[in-house]
Amino acid sequence: MKATFTFFFFLFLVLTSVKAVTNCYGICPLIFQPICGIGPGGETKTFANQCDMDATNCRERSSFTMKSEGAC
Repeated sequence: MKATFTFFFFLFLVLTSVKAVTNCYGICPLIFQPICGIGPGGETKTFANQCDMDATNCRERSSFTMKSEGAC
């Protein structure tokens, strides 16, 4: 019982510290409305939707902006 509590307490600490460090919410709606994003170096990438691009920017510390609707 003590080992189980310790495990879940440790898991809670890890998950909350990851959230605190990144401060990113990676859960986006499963609505497929592709957008083409462009990075500061001119590279393009297709994202599933605006939320997906915003979450990726946060997690990867990138700065893609919307270039156009639809795939690149």
